[in-house]
Amino acid sequence: MLLAAVFYGGWRGVSVLVERERSGSRKLLRYIWPTVMVAWCWLMLWATSFPSESHWMGRSLDFLLIVFFAVNFPGAVLGNGLLSVMIDWPAPLKSVVASVAVWLLWYGIIRAWERWKARNLSPDVKFELR
Repeated sequence: MLLAAVFYGGWRGVSVLVERERSGSRKLLRYIWPTVMVAWCWLMLWATSFPSESHWMGRSLDFLLIVFFAVNFPGAVLGNGLLSVMIDWPAPLKSVVASVAVWLLWYGIIRAWERWKARNLSPDVKFELR
């Protein structure tokens, strides 16, 4: 139940950020959110790859992993899928391709959400029940 609440809260937060950004004149969300998600991916990869270096996280690492996968589920699935396909590629190339793919995925999600919200909030759209 906690996982469902975290998942809902994360996506609801993105919805609120998209709505705020849509009402403003600037569109920073579509660049900041994907960048933050990629940075969070790298932090979690570092924390799980070198547990002795990330001992300051302590018991919160498990909770952070659950929150990470709940909020960043599309990026985690895409990134892990790409990494499994590119298993024999050099590590720097794998990391660049996966990071770019996750960034583009989040950018696309936010753009699709903005367009969906704009289309559904448009006064020209009329719903008819048949």
